[in-house]
Amino acid sequence: MSHYSRIALSGALSLLVLLGTARAWARTPGDPALDPLLHAVIERLHVGDEVARAKWQSHKPVEDTAREQALLAEVERQAPAHGVKPAQARQFFENQIAASKLIQSVLLDRWRRGGPPPGPAPDLVKDLRPRLDRLTVDLLDGLAQAAPITALPRPACAARVIRAAREQAHQAHLDKLHRAALEQALHGVCAGR
Repeated sequence: MSHYSRIALSGALSLLVLLGTARAWARTPGDPALDPLLHAVIERLHVGDEVARAKWQSHKPVEDTAREQALLAEVERQAPAHGVKPAQARQFFENQIAASKLIQSVLLDRWRRGGPPPGPAPDLVKDLRPRLDRLTVDLLDGLAQAAPITALPRPACAARVIRAAREQAHQAHLDKLHRAALEQALHGVCAGR
């Protein structure tokens, strides 16, 4: 990837996050090739909120290297069955993990400064990991379905991803934190040159 392409994609995705005005989030038609992937990414971001609540309750750190490495090995193993290259799946899920950790870190910091979140926390192992496992399959399927778009030349791919992400972020009423996490989650999704 050229330096210019990296800057263009990064700048375009940053623009998506920074433009929080109503006009910037105006509704555009959905993108059938990208919407399943984006729905799963956004759902996983919301699960990150619940993971933060569980870690707050259990006093566990955000960083869980052993669990992260196990997930990455598992997605590399599962990827071919979903029509995704193992290296692509690994990179994509590294970004999903980074996005979730961003959410967890910010929320835990907020709660340390402003008081605990209301209500009981879900159980990380019993409640959340099964949801994350289901989302892993949905994300791999969505990544495979999005392949015709993600393989386009970077500028064309980035334009499609930004339009579809803008629509999904609008529909999901994502706040600034979750829009930033969405940008992190989609970083590098365009594989074309």
